[in-house]
Amino acid sequence: GLIDETGRILSADEAPDGISPALRARLIEINGQVNFLLVAAEASGSGEPVYLWQKDVRELQLATGAIRAGINILLRRAGLEPADLGSVLLAGAFGNFIRRNNARRIGLLPQIACRRIHFVGNAASLGAQLALLSADERELASQLGRTTEHVDLSLDPEFQMEFGMAMMFPENDVDACNDVR
Repeated sequence: GLIDETGRILSADEAPDGISPALRARLIEINGQVNFLLVAAEASGSGEPVYLWQKDVRELQLATGAIRAGINILLRRAGLEPADLGSVLLAGAFGNFIRRNNARRIGLLPQIACRRIHFVGNAASLGAQLALLSADERELASQLGRTTEHVDLSLDPEFQMEFGMAMMFPENDVDACNDVR
């Protein structure tokens, strides 16, 4: 692709042979840094071009690295592998705006089957409604609260190593999810 596994946006000269000339032309150097032109000035609402900057990619890597490192550590503490997960739930606004395959491609989620990744919308609101309307659901929430353990990832001796590794974009040799989200 246009971004290597370390998250660096490649220059037009460095881009792989299979990249189309149209995409290659959108790799633009500004002040010594390669950026990707998302929207040309004449097509943007502001009349200014919109770029994907290297800083944007780094911010994505920091966020996904922290989440994925947390997933890896929690799985290890539970003695589980990603294949052991029955499902992964994506909630809130974040879950509404990411595609399953993209979550896997950027390393946010382990390489698990797409059919096990589910979008649940505003889970906090739904949970509050269920707890207000159902004594059984309130009891279940109470049980979960008593049995849930807080894990301070910053105290885990392997967090920094996991975090560093999780910031790398994975090689993606899995099938696409074929979803529209």
